[in-house]
Amino acid sequence: MSLQLERLLGLPGIYFSPVHFTATYLSATTLTLAGAGMPTITDRSQILGVIELRATEARYKYYPSRDLMISEAAGTLTATGAAFAATSIFIVLIAGPVQGFNTVQEAMEVMLAVGLDPTSSSVKNYNQVGSGVVSFTRDLTVINTAYPCAASSTPIWCAFIFARTANVGTAIWGDSTITTIGAPVPKIATMAMPPIYINDLAKLYVAGSNAGDDVDGVALTRAHVS
Repeated sequence: MSLQLERLLGLPGIYFSPVHFTATYLSATTLTLAGAGMPTITDRSQILGVIELRATEARYKYYPSRDLMISEAAGTLTATGAAFAATSIFIVLIAGPVQGFNTVQEAMEVMLAVGLDPTSSSVKNYNQVGSGVVSFTRDLTVINTAYPCAASSTPIWCAFIFARTANVGTAIWGDSTITTIGAPVPKIATMAMPPIYINDLAKLYVAGSNAGDDVDGVALTRAHVS
């Protein structure tokens, strides 16, 4: 059982505490599960097991074992016949929806699949907590004026930006100092441009030579700026 549980850690579709959610001691047979990263449990077969790291023992305890039954209701996990210790750390493994991965290739595939809809604020979640894909649109209201791609700090792995094919002028991207000189933003509707590697979307700016033109973009976000 121990080898099987440990092999599951980190696999797609496997959620576990304390990475995706928390599992805290409630009683000798119950744990409290909480956190936005925990998948919805509709069947107790999703609960794959519990690894208990005892504070006073140099060993792990694994559940289920033999005829011990584990179930969950309203955020409370019950392991009939268990003997949880209040000072232990608990790794609970739950099967849920298969997730994607934090790679540029995956971001491009998601982007091409969902398009550039700026109303889709989070089109797919990723294994790393706090990661996902966000889309955005920037209206170049005033010519030769730098507009940030995010109003506040938004940690990302990379971004893809596009000038709309209906734009009259030329759009460029760069840092906050761009006005008329910068890298051109391509008018691409069916394929991805090379990713812009930057750690914060708020540091990426766009500008244009025609008032009212628009730039669309998609960014692969992450938990924090590094």
